[in-house]
Amino acid sequence: MPEEIEKEARDVESEESPEKAGRVLDEFDWEDSEGKRKKAVLRYAKGEDLDGIKNVEMDKWRFRGETYGDEFNAQREWTQENTDKLREDLNDSRKSFLVLTVDNEVVGHIEFTKSFNPSDKTVYVDTITVMQKYNRQGFATGLLERATEEAKKSFNAEHISLGTQEENKSSNILYDKFGFEEVSKELSGRKWKWVDEEGKERTDCYDLKLMLDIKKWEEQWKGKKGKWKEKSKDKKE
Repeated sequence: MPEEIEKEARDVESEESPEKAGRVLDEFDWEDSEGKRKKAVLRYAKGEDLDGIKNVEMDKWRFRGETYGDEFNAQREWTQENTDKLREDLNDSRKSFLVLTVDNEVVGHIEFTKSFNPSDKTVYVDTITVMQKYNRQGFATGLLERATEEAKKSFNAEHISLGTQEENKSSNILYDKFGFEEVSKELSGRKWKWVDEEGKERTDCYDLKLMLDIKKWEEQWKGKKGKWKEKSKDKKE
């Protein structure tokens, strides 16, 4: 672990409340493409996860650079400012971090935040990311499922809000399946190169704001709860 990250990990050992830090929400056996069985765990983050979360974020930057011709993300490097911001977020009592690990390696994470306004029952997803080599295993579904449940338990949330991009097609399929509804769409300044559903090459990019009604989701998701763990074995998610 790099020295600066190791120091930050020591500094944030209590970033989550004691009863939450490292608390396991799910654990199961996962089989990789070579048939090797590994231990997968979905839990609350703890201080020593800093380096792993950093690796997941950098993997996302590389993917965006390669997939969309985004030079900013392609050349982006992790800085001390990024570490400081992550540390600040981990220490913020309004935020919660969940991580998914495979054989103790952080391969995905989700961060969600409650509103400053006590009367606002909406929780906001700041980021949800899974490493590219672990895509289509059901892991993003699992992170989102558990975050929704924890947002209701911890913050008494009634709605989940998140932002995405029109060109982020695979994630948007998940959000639609999960029950999110579009509430706004605005033209972005990004000039990513992407192909839409009709096969047209485009560089116009739109930011989407989506909203999930947790009560409706609970009714619709009853028979699907936990199924993502089965999909991770089948490699169909």
